[in-house]
Amino acid sequence: MKTVVDKANTRGYANHGWLKTHHTFSFANYYNPKRVHFGMLRVLNDDSVAPGEGFDTHPHKNMEVISIPLKGYLRHGDSIRNSEVITPGDVQVRGFSIASSMIAVKSSWISSRSGCSRVRRIQHLIIRAMISAPF
Repeated sequence: MKTVVDKANTRGYANHGWLKTHHTFSFANYYNPKRVHFGMLRVLNDDSVAPGEGFDTHPHKNMEVISIPLKGYLRHGDSIRNSEVITPGDVQVRGFSIASSMIAVKSSWISSRSGCSRVRRIQHLIIRAMISAPF
């Protein structure tokens, strides 16, 4: 496999106030034709989310979603009525046909213990069609 080094300061960045995000690959309003995906890895975002904010239920067509909280707590829900809080050290994988939501947990109790007011997470999206393709 080819080795590719992309320095952190060359990533795309967006600041929406409630969401501050760095995009390794082309995503949303960031487009870099040299960084559309890496093999089956389509998204590698490093997000900082304000407490009580997040994403309402939305689909990820043909994608496996992997969320890894680094600081703070995330409430994930999905279209089959699962709901759970994931914490640093957890790795959550969502199936490709499931719509999901993510809200940064807003709690003074959690903030005082985690030492952070914003939630930080890494999100990966893996292209499902490529997972099923023969190698």
